[in-house]
Amino acid sequence: MYGSGVAEKPGKKIPIIFGLSNIAPNPVRDGATVSYTTTRKGLVTLKVYDSAGRLVRTLVDKKHDNPGLKTVFWDGRDNNNRPVTAGVYFFRLQAEDRTATKKIVVVR
Repeated sequence: MYGSGVAEKPGKKIPIIFGLSNIAPNPVRDGATVSYTTTRKGLVTLKVYDSAGRLVRTLVDKKHDNPGLKTVFWDGRDNNNRPVTAGVYFFRLQAEDRTATKKIVVVR
């Protein structure tokens, strides 16, 4: 993860770092929670790709007006609502002219 900003809480400043912070569980059988952080307003995309680089699922494709930590759930399905096969998949976050990628293993 890289890039930074600062979030204000009463009496504290908490650093914000751009990127994918957590995918759990991993390995996954039925679905996983994905957490990501942005530091500025703007368009955010979060997509799942298979090990051959093919797009499997678009989880996020929208403008965020509030930077910070966000969480989404991937149900282990593709864009056609079919369960994906066992294998290695990659989550790719794009925002702020930056990219972050993390790997997940799907077991069936």
